[in-house]
This record gives sequence, structure tokens and C-alpha cells, in this order.
Amino acid sequence: MSQVVFCPSCKSEIAIGDKFCRSCGTHLTWSVTKEEELRASQSAQPKSSTD
Repeated sequence: MSQVVFCPSCKSEIAIGDKFCRSCGTHLTWSVTKEEELRASQSAQPKSSTD
């Protein structure tokens, strides 16, 4: 399951780390800490074991 983030201007779904919104062109700024938190939360999702 991936983290969903939205453009602060048009509310379209955007990818973590994008520089611009693909829908409206708004320049996006990311704090390094916030980006790392989002990525960490993605990798911290429990993985099911097939063993």
C-alpha cells in the first residue's frame, strides 16, 4: 500500500518527490524530513509471510 499525497492547489494525486503537479503545474516543495517520513511509512508496512 502506498502513501497518497495531493497537490495543495488543485487536489490532484501526486507522486512523492514530484517537482511540479502534473495536472495544474503548481511548483511543489518538499521538506526532506517529510519526504523521508512518507517513504519510511511505505516501507514500514507489514509484509505477509508465505512461509
